[in-house]
Amino acid sequence: MAWQKESSQIMDKVRSIAQASLDQADSVKMIEHGIGKISMEVDNNAASAEENSASSEELAGQAQNLKDLIGQFQLKI
Repeated sequence: MAWQKESSQIMDKVRSIAQASLDQADSVKMIEHGIGKISMEVDNNAASAEENSASSEELAGQAQNLKDLIGQFQLKI
């Protein structure tokens, strides 16, 4: 009868390991989902940075044009 008790204990441990594996699989899925969201945000931020850079360059060009136009005026005192 001792082998039945040991067999039962082994089965309990196997069930415990199986449940822990399922829990870990669920955790991995949650982590993958979170990483996916982070990746999307990084991509969005990179796109925004590129747009901001292009806008900055455009504004710098317009500022230079305005400076050139203002430079054509002369103050008479």
